[in-house]
Amino acid sequence: MKEIIESFYAAFNGHNPEALGRHLTEDFTQTTPYAGSITKTQLLKHLEEVYSLVENKHIDPIKWFIDGDEAAVVIESTGKPLGRWMGVEGTGREFSITAVHLFKTREGLIEHWRPVYNADQLKKTLSS
Repeated sequence: MKEIIESFYAAFNGHNPEALGRHLTEDFTQTTPYAGSITKTQLLKHLEEVYSLVENKHIDPIKWFIDGDEAAVVIESTGKPLGRWMGVEGTGREFSITAVHLFKTREGLIEHWRPVYNADQLKKTLSS
C-alpha cells in the first residue's frame, strides 16, 4: 500500500494529472473540506487548475499509519500561489501547511482520498 501512495505522491509532485490518474480506481472519489465529494475526472481537472495557480505545489509525507487497505499519512504541503486559489488572491509568497491524508485502496489502486486540514488556517496563511 505504501508504494501505491508514494507513487501517487510522485505523480502529484511531478504535476502530472495523467500519471496521477493511473493510480486511481475508475470509481474513485475524493472528499474535501472545500468541494465535497468529487470524482476522478473532476479531481484531475481540478489539479490542472491548481498546478497553473500554485507554483511548486508539493506534498511531502512525514508519518505513515497503515492498516490493511487503509492509510493515514501526515504530510506537509507547500507551494507558492500566483493566482486566486482557495478563495484568496495569490500573493506569490510560499506557504507550508501540515495535513493528514486518508486513503482507501482496492486491488492496488486508490479508491478514496480525503485530505484533512484546517481550511481557515490555510486561508489565513495564504492571505498574510
